Amino acid sequence: MIVRQRVESDLDGCVDALAQVHERDGYPDTWPQIPRRWLSSPTLVKAWVGESHGRVVGHVALDSSLGSAPTTAGTIAVSRLFVHPGSRGSGLSGALLDAVTDFAVDRRLGLELDVVADALPAIALYERRGWVYVDERLADWTRADGVRPVERRYRLPL
Repeated sequence: MIVRQRVESDLDGCVDALAQVHERDGYPDTWPQIPRRWLSSPTLVKAWVGESHGRVVGHVALDSSLGSAPTTAGTIAVSRLFVHPGSRGSGLSGALLDAVTDFAVDRRLGLELDVVADALPAIALYERRGWVYVDERLADWTRADGVRPVERRYRLPL
């Protein structure tokens, strides 16, 4: 497994991996109309991919906003973290989180993220890696069934 900065030519592989994640786990809840644009939000700071045998199998991004709100002063948000179902258990999620953590530490930035409250494997990963629960609130978006899920917010002490 290689973790490296994402380049434009990675986006098709990212979309392919994301489609597998969406089919298996329902993430993202609503499939984006233009997945490449969803992966490259206007507030994107930087993104990384996990690659195995020349194929993109994971992704993570840093963003200057958390949902529809700007991040807290001096912090950036982890977003769009996913790993292809066939590559889970390889440590790739942790390696992708290490990449964003190294970036933040080098720039003396804090890290925060939000995750839907029913995403128990993701929550377990974050808590195992030292992320601290801050609060929860209703999401500013709705699921396909019209329900606004509860999102839990986390910060990583650096």
